Amino acid sequence: MVNVRVLDFSGCYCERMADADGELARRRNRANAILRSLDLGKVRQHARPKGFQKDVWTRGSRVLHVAKSSQCRRIPIEVAVLGSLPDMLGSPHVVANGSYRAFPWMLQERLPGVPLANVWSELHPLTATRALREVIAKIDVLQHAQLPEGAIPGRTSPMYLFEKGDARTMVASLHDSGAVDPAVARKLLAMHADLRQAMKHEEQVPSHGDLHLENILWDPSASRVSALIDFEGVALAPRDLDAYKLFESVAYLASTYGHHRHAVQYLERYLQPFLQLPGGPERWKGYALARTLWYGTLVKGTKEERQKSMKALGEQLRMIAEGTAFQLSPVRMHTKSMLHDRKAVVH
Repeated sequence: MVNVRVLDFSGCYCERMADADGELARRRNRANAILRSLDLGKVRQHARPKGFQKDVWTRGSRVLHVAKSSQCRRIPIEVAVLGSLPDMLGSPHVVANGSYRAFPWMLQERLPGVPLANVWSELHPLTATRALREVIAKIDVLQHAQLPEGAIPGRTSPMYLFEKGDARTMVASLHDSGAVDPAVARKLLAMHADLRQAMKHEEQVPSHGDLHLENILWDPSASRVSALIDFEGVALAPRDLDAYKLFESVAYLASTYGHHRHAVQYLERYLQPFLQLPGGPERWKGYALARTLWYGTLVKGTKEERQKSMKALGEQLRMIAEGTAFQLSPVRMHTKSMLHDRKAVVH
């Protein structure tokens, strides 16, 4: 049984929601300086970028990615990986890359199509299921990709707090702020230890790291998945990490808006072999924990906004610790809000 409310962070003031006007203007000026050096003009005056750890700006047929911090080294990693990915993934080519005043950047071609999330609710049920099969096929291609040695440093995704020290620091911060009580804090750390142990059972393979429906490109003219995009979270990780994130994205839309509940059932079937592997259920629950802790590192804003965000995160973590968020069996799992819908046809 899965309660996907654990992944709803609408109550949090994260970094991209709390940009002061002055900071946003500085980042826009930085993007414009790079674009001018490439003879590409500038972004619109009031344009706002997308992205968490980087700014993503669209300019004509090009997409500019600029690190938000001069200390962020994800863009050079993404450049190295994109240059080695199989064509079957359809991912964008890097046109140029460099550094502006120590801020890494890259310029990509702008691919045709729209994020799958934008059209998900409009797809015929059979088309939605086929789209998931196409995504799963691309995940398999990615996991077997031959990347240059050292292209991905480390073993785990930067969008999950997998390291023991990082998790302890965030749990301590949540405890000190009153967002979680001591019993919940102890349970979270025990679950995190179980996750780290369970990850040792699985081979580490190339993984997207953030494979939700916004990062999957859909070609409306051909009615197919055309590309995986935004490899900011690319990592060496267990094979089930991308499957977890894909399920999270689809299940959230089904639970919140009623979109394609049958697609959740399709993914449940696909995920059963992962849950039956050694450490499978511990990894599944642990991914939710590590992802939620990572969101805590993004919290910004005023003191009042930070307190509200930490309280929201604490509630999500309490659900994880108590097992009311994720209750999994290696034999069968369901999505709580979808148990009544068992007649959907799954192909």
